[in-house]
Amino acid sequence: MKIRYLISFILISSILYSCSNSLPGNIPTYSPTKIEISINSTTTATPFTPESEKIISLQPVQLFIPDFIQAEIGLKMPPNVEIVNSLGNSDCQITTDHPEKVLGEKIFALVGTFASIEDDYEKDSIQKMVNGDIPENMFGKKIIFSSNTTEYLKHLFSIPSQAIILKNNEEISEFLFQNPDYLSFVSFEKLSPALKVFSIDGNSPYDQDFNASTYYLTLPIGVTCEDKTNLEIFIKNPVEKFTNRDPNKFTSVLLTGTTALVRATGAKMEKYGNSYPGEFIKEWFDEADISHISNESSFWEDCPFADPGQKDTFFCSRPEYVDLLTYLGVEVVELTGNHLVDKGVEPLLETIQILTDKGISFYAAGKTQTDAEKPALFEHNGNKIAFIGCNEAGPTFVWLQEYRPGVLRCDFDRMSELVRELVSEGYLPIVTYQYWESFQFDAMPYQKKHSYQLVDSGAVIVSGSQSHLPMSMEVYHGGFIHYGLGNLFFDQMDIPVIGTRREFLDRHIFYDGRYLGTQLLTAMLEDYSQPHPMTQSDRLDLLQDAFEFFNYTP
Repeated sequence: MKIRYLISFILISSILYSCSNSLPGNIPTYSPTKIEISINSTTTATPFTPESEKIISLQPVQLFIPDFIQAEIGLKMPPNVEIVNSLGNSDCQITTDHPEKVLGEKIFALVGTFASIEDDYEKDSIQKMVNGDIPENMFGKKIIFSSNTTEYLKHLFSIPSQAIILKNNEEISEFLFQNPDYLSFVSFEKLSPALKVFSIDGNSPYDQDFNASTYYLTLPIGVTCEDKTNLEIFIKNPVEKFTNRDPNKFTSVLLTGTTALVRATGAKMEKYGNSYPGEFIKEWFDEADISHISNESSFWEDCPFADPGQKDTFFCSRPEYVDLLTYLGVEVVELTGNHLVDKGVEPLLETIQILTDKGISFYAAGKTQTDAEKPALFEHNGNKIAFIGCNEAGPTFVWLQEYRPGVLRCDFDRMSELVRELVSEGYLPIVTYQYWESFQFDAMPYQKKHSYQLVDSGAVIVSGSQSHLPMSMEVYHGGFIHYGLGNLFFDQMDIPVIGTRREFLDRHIFYDGRYLGTQLLTAMLEDYSQPHPMTQSDRLDLLQDAFEFFNYTP
């Protein structure tokens, strides 16, 4: 509009001037006029600018954020929003109580002590528990709260005045261990290994494909304004959605027990294909960001076809059996097994070459001490995870020597040094070892002692790979110890008394640079080669046996 007026003025002036100065030679010269237009300006020197053209300066929107939200989250506010410390002085407020504009979410987990045999609860039953109306199918379960969750959860539950409220998550872990009939709620990012996370109506924040929108304990965080026009600033200036369960900060690691692709297991692979053993549990491997196999027997080109009736225990595996690992998408192979040099050093070196060619990481064996001590390192979604391992049980000929390759022998003082080095580099260390076989659920005192030493050095997980029998677990000083997972792919179908068919696969959860905890997957070996996910009754039996010796040391 201003330009139009300017052009008209110039044209009129030109006409008037040309009428009064029509003779040639009298045309004066003019310096060009410099015109400045300021977009940010709210006033102008032009006296006739229409009122509708003026830009009105907006007052900041006064926003109140409650302390219990502000202390835990960082919401980046749109421009022209001013944080105030009083609700009475505010135009808008951040709330979890039916916000008009959702800016993020807070995810909570239903938890109990880790040694809980239940896996899932229904939403309706949880509501009844909170109200003290305990359903018959809940086996007398009750609820406690922590002081840093009640402000959130009061918008979801009517929390009774007589409810037990503890101060922090560590108190909750200790209380639940001492009182296994109780459950509680913990913010997802603050979970710890001493707690078991239950799914609700089949949905758990530990799930790889977790859907927050359908999860019962998802609380929206957003803004509500007294004057609805103030919402426009949040609608027109979207902020990055806040969540405490960001999939881009989430990593799952699957640890497994003994694998030996020999005897009847190898024969089944010859008959039905190399992928046959893994067909019923492939989904578990597919869902893991990093999956692990403890391979006990070397791949060797001169290895004969597998013989189910083999009498001796000097093992090797045919090179093509490695296809099982690629079928499952295995990322890392542990080489602590006591059968890796049964046929000499050359099969071990061939195994290392095959894994290298396949792009599969490995650890705990090599040509030199330096090679065998080298960790397998992973960085995924901001989580830095390292694997190291060793062999304590022997036999002596499997151990690496100065003059020949082999498997790293356990020196727990040295292993502790390696753990501390990894911690100093920002890694979360996982230590796996071949210990002496004990054929019982409870670990021997010396195995516990060495495991404690590794945790005290900084290991977040210590896992025994020697055990053909699934063993118990322990949470010690924030680290998770599983003394033995049992077999994974091995043909021991003929020892039912001690349960070598029963298997644990541990799914460990990491988030935003922290180790949160573990999901226990359970399988039953079938057909001398194939683990199948356990039936519910078999799973309950195994958990009850293993948890008999569970211990928690804060």
